Amino acid sequence: MEAETGSTMETGKGTSRGVRIALALFVVGTLVLGTLLFLVSQGLLSFQAKQEYCLKPECIEAAAAIMSKVNLSVDPCENFFRFACDGWINNNPIPEDMPSFGVYPWLRHNVDLKLK
Repeated sequence: MEAETGSTMETGKGTSRGVRIALALFVVGTLVLGTLLFLVSQGLLSFQAKQEYCLKPECIEAAAAIMSKVNLSVDPCENFFRFACDGWINNNPIPEDMPSFGVYPWLRHNVDLKLK
């Protein structure tokens, strides 16, 4: 009987030690994750890659095309339609022979001109 009692106590001590180690690892892990979360929330630590800008000719051309279509003199918070579309409307008036005009008719017209 003593032999059984002794082995049970040793197992209990081993389990108690394993629980303490697991608890210590949990507490340390929680502290590390909490610290990381705090640093990220304060903006002191960032996991995002540094933003790079495309300076290829195609990118510059696309940016210039977009910038030619917006009206920077209008506040986008006040009138977003005018901010986004005034450049297009001023540079592309509705032709007299058409009831409306938009990007697709403009594109079709330019493709037709290039094909000719």
